[in-house]
This record gives sequence, structure tokens and C-alpha cells, in this order.
Amino acid sequence: MRTALTTDCWVLHLNGGYMLAISIFQVAELVNNAPRLAIPQAPPHCCYLISWRNKLIPLIDYQNRSPSPGTDICTNTSTDSSTATDNIMIVKFLGEGEAIQYLAFAVTSVEKYTVNDSEFSTPLNQTPTPFSSSVISAFDCVDMNTTTYIIDMKRLYSS
Repeated sequence: MRTALTTDCWVLHLNGGYMLAISIFQVAELVNNAPRLAIPQAPPHCCYLISWRNKLIPLIDYQNRSPSPGTDICTNTSTDSSTATDNIMIVKFLGEGEAIQYLAFAVTSVEKYTVNDSEFSTPLNQTPTPFSSSVISAFDCVDMNTTTYIIDMKRLYSS
């Protein structure tokens, strides 16, 4: 009889309705109300940096924003609470040369989930996501009735 393996993870509910799973060991910290520094001409999902422990970290934020034509959304300095998520999860991973790298994710909520090895799948015909090129696996959260993605942090960081 085969023993089912389980993995504890954090499921990050991102802006835009996307869900990512990360190992519980990758979480560095959950911070609130971190000031954002705009990066001109950066991609819309990563156009801010946050300062965390004397490091500038890219902020991944998939919130649904509709800038007016000809406007760079990263130069919009609006502090309207409806356009910014206060909760930010700092995630660590091994980057090039085995150096520890960090990414920050704007999250609407976070919850602990235990994944059984039978739940993992290769994401075929997945719904197009802004991070599709970084997806390495997926699973269906039984409790949440939705697909949660596991991504390659190095690939996302470099894109």
C-alpha cells in the first residue's frame, strides 16, 4: 500500500483572483502598508519596489487596473485604498549562484493548506494567467474549488 505524501503550503490569494501556493519555508514575512516606489516603464504586474529590511524588493501585483490611454500606471502616485493592497507577502527563494532572492506579492488573503501528492497535476489547458510562463505545476484546492498554481520563482523574478 502506497503512503500518500503531503506538503504544507501557504496559498496566496492575489489581486485579480489568482492563487499561488508556496512552501511554508519560503515565507519571509507578511507586512502591511509598505510604501511603494514606482518603477517607470516597468511591466504592469511588477511596476513597484518596496523597502524591506534595507532591501528593495520587486512587488508582484496583479490587480486589475485600467490606466487611461497614454498613461503609465507606474507613474500614478494615487494612494487610493481601492487601488492598493495593504497586505504584502515577502517570499524567499534561491536565485542565480544559490544567492537568496526575494519577491513581494500583493495579497488579499493567505491561508495554510495541506496538499496531498495525488492533487498535483501538470497544468494543461490552463486559463491564461499573467504568470503562465512561470507555472511548473498546479493542484485543485478541494476546499476552495479552484486551481492553485505553483510557479518557478527564478523565472518570474527574471521576467
